[in-house]
Amino acid sequence: MPGSSQPEFKILVANFSRPMPSLLRGSLPKIGPVKIRTAFEFRHLPQLGFADTYVGAGVARSLVVFTLQENLDPFLVNPPSRPTGDVEVSDNGFQGTQASLFVGPFELASNRDFVVAGAAGATATNIAAAISNLPGYDATAAGAVVTVEGPAGAVGDRLRFRAAYRGGVKNFTFTFVGEDDKLGFTANNPLRPPTILP
Repeated sequence: MPGSSQPEFKILVANFSRPMPSLLRGSLPKIGPVKIRTAFEFRHLPQLGFADTYVGAGVARSLVVFTLQENLDPFLVNPPSRPTGDVEVSDNGFQGTQASLFVGPFELASNRDFVVAGAAGATATNIAAAISNLPGYDATAAGAVVTVEGPAGAVGDRLRFRAAYRGGVKNFTFTFVGEDDKLGFTANNPLRPPTILP
C-alpha cells in the first residue's frame, strides 16, 4: 500500500494533574492545578489502498485513505528488517481458481498465478516463485511453508497477507509476526508512537 511521510508537527495541549477547583462552597481550597504536559509531536503517514469485503463468492473493492499518527524514525542505528510472514500449504486440494492468496496489493489465484502440483511442498515452491516475481517481494519455500518478505519501508506492517476461499477447502495456514492478516517486522520497526513533550 503506497504511503508518504509528512513533516513532524506539534499539537499544543494543556494537561493538568488535577481538575480545576470548584467555586462552590465547601469545595477544596483554590489550589491551582499543575501542568504536566505541553504538547505532542506527530507525523502523519497517509496511505492509499483498497479495502476488500467478501460477499458470497464475489469481492467488493473500495478505495481507502487513512492516516497513521506515528513518527517515522529514518535514523535507526540498525535498518529495519523487511516485513515478513509465513504461509503453509496445509491442504493441497485446490479447486480451480477458487483460492486466492493476497500479498500486499497483489492477488495470486490458484491454477492461474501458480501451478498446483501433486504435493503440498511442490505447490509451495511454485507459490514462492510466483511471489518472487512480484516487484519488491521475495519468497522461499521450505517444505510446505513459504516465507514471504515484502519491500522495506515504513508501511511494511500495513501490507496485507491473507487468503480468500470461494470453494469448500481452506488451503492455507498463516503465521504472522505482528498483526493478523498483515506482514510484520521482526526487528527495528521504523514506526514509533508520537513523542510526548514535557
